Amino acid sequence: KVSDCFELGKLIVDALPEGSIEECDCVHGFQYQNKQKRKNSEKESESDTYDISGSKINVANPKERARTALIPTTGGSYVLAQKWRHDLNAFKCLNKHERESVFGKTEDGLSYLGEVDIDNNPEYIQKAIMSGLPKESHVARVIGMNPDCTKIEIVRQSLPYGNIETVITPEAGSVWKKMFYGQVTRNHVSAGLYFLAYVNDPYIFNYMLDRMTGSNVFNRKHNRYNTYGNNESTSDDVMKYSECLTGQFYYVPSLQQLDAVAKLDM
Repeated sequence: KVSDCFELGKLIVDALPEGSIEECDCVHGFQYQNKQKRKNSEKESESDTYDISGSKINVANPKERARTALIPTTGGSYVLAQKWRHDLNAFKCLNKHERESVFGKTEDGLSYLGEVDIDNNPEYIQKAIMSGLPKESHVARVIGMNPDCTKIEIVRQSLPYGNIETVITPEAGSVWKKMFYGQVTRNHVSAGLYFLAYVNDPYIFNYMLDRMTGSNVFNRKHNRYNTYGNNESTSDDVMKYSECLTGQFYYVPSLQQLDAVAKLDM
């Protein structure tokens, strides 16, 4: 609930020394159910969550979330938080096939493009690309393998956010309007996805971010840099339609660790 989040945030801020917070960004996420899509599909459920761009989110989470997210030795977790702002007008101009090509999967999030089961065989990513998976798609950029050749996984808890507001634009409107009314206003929708994910190894986040930007990736298994057979300069098509405004790494301690800190003699 928004009220619970606000109350917790207030308690944390009140407990911190004055001037210790350099910048604060309060983002209210929500479950976007996309009623227009749901009314035409019998497979949709009330728990399904869509991104505002039209793609279903959080559907690729592993079955054993605790094993993926929690560090065995501490019980804590590494977290990546990113605020993405979408260019909704650009998304609107894409047809269904073009939207699916950006993400590399069907809009219901249940099937990857191409004819290869890369969910269970991530080492076949190049074969998937040759069979129809766009190499610049989000799926093609972030799927990878652990040193034991299992698929790299993260636990996602992303939520859409959005505001509808009136923006003052001095350059908008005719000369006549500017002369008599000064600044001109226009309606504006500012929306996107607040991406939140948990892993037990920060290397996984580094891998995915490097792949999205087309950077070299360090392969721990072979102690060298590679890109699993893809063009090193290829970047993620998602970034053509969405801008990452903020990004932070966090370590979230376990309850046992927090309890131990609370008992320290400061």
